[in-house]
Amino acid sequence: PDCDVHIQVIPGVTEGLYGWIATNYLLGSFDAPQSHDHGKGHHTYGFLDMGGASAQIAFAPNATETEKHANDLKLLRLRNVDGSPQEHRIYVTSWLEFGVREARRRYLETLQTGSGLDDIKEFPDPCLPAGLRTTMYGKPFPLHANSDEPYLIGTGQFDECLRQTFPLLDKDA
Repeated sequence: PDCDVHIQVIPGVTEGLYGWIATNYLLGSFDAPQSHDHGKGHHTYGFLDMGGASAQIAFAPNATETEKHANDLKLLRLRNVDGSPQEHRIYVTSWLEFGVREARRRYLETLQTGSGLDDIKEFPDPCLPAGLRTTMYGKPFPLHANSDEPYLIGTGQFDECLRQTFPLLDKDA
């Protein structure tokens, strides 16, 4: 009972922070920073996660950037097994709708609206290998299917694939 009291969806920023902690814990950078010296006092790793609906990034900036952007950083306090403290200032952000599922949805939407026809069932897809037929959900489409279901047919044009998908990144957003 009362699941909503005990279970919740965490915010994307929290997900990014947990991912950063897990990455650095698993790589051992908290326990043995000297073994992970990347120069200029850096011993942690950045984290980038592209999930289904969102993407997160988290990293500890260098000392100069930490000073310049102090208000944009999260202070993370950890304790080692021996009780000694560790502090890290982390930049973490999350972009909703930049996950792989959302990117695919936007891509398919542009393929469908780009055709200009409402009754079309076959959509050429430059990102799929030439001749490959799939449903709109990426499942194999039977070669002799008599379905009214729309499907994708690969044209295998990598340059065109890049041209069509690059705007979906909306880098300036």
